[in-house]
Amino acid sequence: MSAFKVAVYTRISRDDEGDGLGVARQREDCERLADLRGWDVAKVYEDNDVSAYKRNVRRAEFELMLSDLAAGLIDGVVAYDLDRLARQPKDLERLIELYEEHKRRLFATVTNDLNLGTADGRTMARVMVAFANKSSYDASRRIQRKHLELARLGKPSGGPAPYGWLKGRAQGRPRGGRAHPRCSTTATGGRAGRHHPYGLADARAGASPAGNQEAGSSLP
Repeated sequence: MSAFKVAVYTRISRDDEGDGLGVARQREDCERLADLRGWDVAKVYEDNDVSAYKRNVRRAEFELMLSDLAAGLIDGVVAYDLDRLARQPKDLERLIELYEEHKRRLFATVTNDLNLGTADGRTMARVMVAFANKSSYDASRRIQRKHLELARLGKPSGGPAPYGWLKGRAQGRPRGGRAHPRCSTTATGGRAGRHHPYGLADARAGASPAGNQEAGSSLP
């Protein structure tokens, strides 16, 4: 009898370095668990640097995994933790529906002894995802409140420096030299922003913009 074919699903919300080490660790632990259960890993579905909490984010590999599970291409799912699979109750319910249709489908996580093929397991999963969802909501609320406070104090809230500024000080400093006179003249004169690049390009070439008799000046 051939071994059951399972999917390994890995996910991490933020991978700022882009090296994929977090999902790699999850994959290693999941593959070890599948081997202990005597299951063959048919495919690894990886959503790296993808949130499971934000409603407007589509997890391509998660969607593909659900489709393959429904089509019978895989016999079950192994994940590091349930919250890697779902932090929104609606996502969990989509997964549960597939297990209710075929209760012999396999399910396992590294951190918990959870079985979506049983009523008790599904109930416990719903409770766990509800708490995971609440944890994400609380963290988001705290971060938003912190950013509001920083904005009121005129301090940066992290991330890349805004265009024209350098990081390294609490309030940054302008990047480059003085502004070109034509920029301020165009802006204060009420001309549309689309005129700016053409005028500056002409200025670099030492030519006068169309309709303007004033000689162009070179940029600093």
